[in-house]
Amino acid sequence: MRLSDDSATDLFRLICGPELGSGQYRQVYEHIFDKKLVVKHDSGTNWSNVNEFQIWCEFRDTPLGKWLAPVEWISPRGLWIVQARTKPIPIGKFPKKVPALFADLKPSNWGMYKGRPVCHDYGNHSLYTVGRASVSQLKPVVWEHHL
Repeated sequence: MRLSDDSATDLFRLICGPELGSGQYRQVYEHIFDKKLVVKHDSGTNWSNVNEFQIWCEFRDTPLGKWLAPVEWISPRGLWIVQARTKPIPIGKFPKKVPALFADLKPSNWGMYKGRPVCHDYGNHSLYTVGRASVSQLKPVVWEHHL
């Protein structure tokens, strides 16, 4: 189904409220139905929404998950995501150390969620750099059935 420009605009306005911010690859809007959520639109240039969704799915139940703003939903093509909305971090409350995954470290990419600081913009990340660094490290292994 192809929507006319008028229909697409109408649908957008049904779901998206005022623009809250924008960056190089995305715009962030208030979610009309739930003010505890935001809607992010990705230009499709570097697929930040897809990256963010994949990182959330992979790490949400790990210690790293507590540092991530949850992603609630992603559109089939990855151009839209719905994410938990954060509140500004008070001055002096920013963490002194953060996981090495986070690459774009600026205060505007962080917020408070359920009383803790989280990154709400982790679509541009250092996961591959961190992974490459750890690949050269060897760990002991026990081959149970082939000794």
